[in-house]
Amino acid sequence: MEYVSILSRCISIERKKRKAMSVTTLSAFRRDSEKRLQEMDEGEKLLKEVFQEYRNLIKELYEENEEYERRLSELE
Repeated sequence: MEYVSILSRCISIERKKRKAMSVTTLSAFRRDSEKRLQEMDEGEKLLKEVFQEYRNLIKELYEENEEYERRLSELE
């Protein structure tokens, strides 16, 4: 995985995280309790997606590292 690819994925994830946090924060100012709950649920859903994307990225990086170490040990 290239550095640029990792960086672009991190930027994308961070944008999603900011959006989720914004939705969650703005929901606190809603007077209509039903809308407030809906927006909080949406924010929670977005945050779960963000954390899953981070987990997937970390997993891919670990797998790539293991592959690199395996190849390195074969060369020795």
